Amino acid sequence: MKLREIVESRPLLFDGAFGTYYASLRCDRYGAYEEANLTDRETVKKITEEYLSAGCDAVKTNTFGANRGSLGCDDAHLRRVILAGCAIAREAVGTRDAAVFADIGPLPPESENAAEQYRELIDLFLEGGVTDFLFETMRDEDGIPEAAAYIREKCPESDIIVTFAVTPDGFTAAGRSGRELLLSMDADPNVDAVGFNCVSGPYHLLQQIKSLPPLNKVLCVSPNSSYPTVADGITRFAANPRYFAQTMVEILSAGAGILGGCCGTTPEHIHALSQLLQVRSRKKVPLPPKETPVKQDTVTAHTESPFWEKICAGKTVFAVELDPPAPKDIDRFLRYAKMLIEGGADTLTLADCPVARVRTDSAMIAAKLKREMNIDPLPHMNCRDRNINAAKALLQGLSIEGVRNVLAVTGDPIPNAERSEVKGVWSFHSAVLAQYIRRLSADGATAEFHIWGALNVNANNFSAELEKAKRKEAAGMVGFLTQPICTDRAADNLARARRELGGYLLGGLLPITSFRAAQYMNSEVAGIVIPEEVLALYAHATREESCDLAVELCTRIGSEIRPNVDGYYIIMPDGRPSVVCRIIKTLA
Repeated sequence: MKLREIVESRPLLFDGAFGTYYASLRCDRYGAYEEANLTDRETVKKITEEYLSAGCDAVKTNTFGANRGSLGCDDAHLRRVILAGCAIAREAVGTRDAAVFADIGPLPPESENAAEQYRELIDLFLEGGVTDFLFETMRDEDGIPEAAAYIREKCPESDIIVTFAVTPDGFTAAGRSGRELLLSMDADPNVDAVGFNCVSGPYHLLQQIKSLPPLNKVLCVSPNSSYPTVADGITRFAANPRYFAQTMVEILSAGAGILGGCCGTTPEHIHALSQLLQVRSRKKVPLPPKETPVKQDTVTAHTESPFWEKICAGKTVFAVELDPPAPKDIDRFLRYAKMLIEGGADTLTLADCPVARVRTDSAMIAAKLKREMNIDPLPHMNCRDRNINAAKALLQGLSIEGVRNVLAVTGDPIPNAERSEVKGVWSFHSAVLAQYIRRLSADGATAEFHIWGALNVNANNFSAELEKAKRKEAAGMVGFLTQPICTDRAADNLARARRELGGYLLGGLLPITSFRAAQYMNSEVAGIVIPEEVLALYAHATREESCDLAVELCTRIGSEIRPNVDGYYIIMPDGRPSVVCRIIKTLA
């Protein structure tokens, strides 16, 4: 089958969901239903036949999660699952005029060498006699262009479809813009159709495709039957075949050439859509012009930060990290904040539950500082504790409050003893978060943020750290706050970063005010390295001598690294803002 030739005369109708429908038939919770190719062959075949009888033109193999990572299996077992899936689908189709597509879902997020894994799967499908391919529910494009090129090389007549799973606001689970991903695949010469599927129901995907520019490729849309709800630990979908079919006809009119169903859809949904398609010719209507997002003053009014303006002007800036307080300590926190700003700090950075210890929310404290004291804050935002929706909600709140700088970090792991009850989210890492923040600003959902990142100049493999930093810059980060510089190696790495990176650099300074604090930081805080000779200086020093020593050492290091920095990032010692103010005064 050649997709473009078919859709020039009529829409192509795919089948619906397999996993959710199988679960309803077997009264089972969702699981690895690809195994049913080996253990429950007749039910798999029955489902495929039901979709064909409902009127679809193409069916998918029951192989969505058939990869080593998702199934936790070896190569031999994976081969059996895929070949059985191919055989069942082809047998169900029989002599019908319908196509079989190899269904390939996303690899687990931690997977490596995606392109190579996809090539291995492609070879198995070709061995099973299936030559058309659907890459569905993708969160990014990792490995897909290489896979499409490999298919085209092995089987030039193949049809290749790539669809991305997006939330109602258009982002994937990896924080990527579905629109940008779709347009990227639309430009790929080896791909025949592109589109969206899963996560969202038909209404929200209709809104998504209405904003698309004209495409080079056929548009494929396969929504869930509705937006999912969760009850008793089970994901449920509304049973609404008529509504689904009617909205899918609107999606057809908006430009889609391939229609189908994802989670929650059944043969009844596909039959209702097939019936409507038989009595209604496809409408050729132009896509609406792209709308410029309406920027409401309360959300997107662009108010620059004095901190940002100062660094852009080439002046040395000072950022001071002040940990968010417990409620009972808020008065002291605000007093310290006032002292630091009056002492020369340009911004206060606010850690986001560092080392997985719960602290008062950094964004809320940033908003309080901005609103009540007109302080220009730099809140940290980690990827450990929130998903895409939570990140967007937080960023919109910061935008409303006039906060214009954020520091995106991946986040420290939760201690092992707590993992049975408390788990990190980690749907994405800091580079993806930066890209997401930039996209929100570009779409008018928030004001423009200046996105900062962390750079570990004490990393054992600093070359790898630099490569990560370059990817962060490509994702939209404007500069980096470094880990404390206490060694010659860290200073050398900073100089190398200055040569190879394009963003601003704030050199980390750590005022050590006691021998005990030095031991703790050197032993228990990741990324901080304090030389033994420095530790020795504090071994017998009094508190006053330790504070003087902290100012002396930070001033010396700050002077030495000045050619390679645009400013300084000072981690305030507990309860001693006066020490920081002395350092700022000396270096300013």
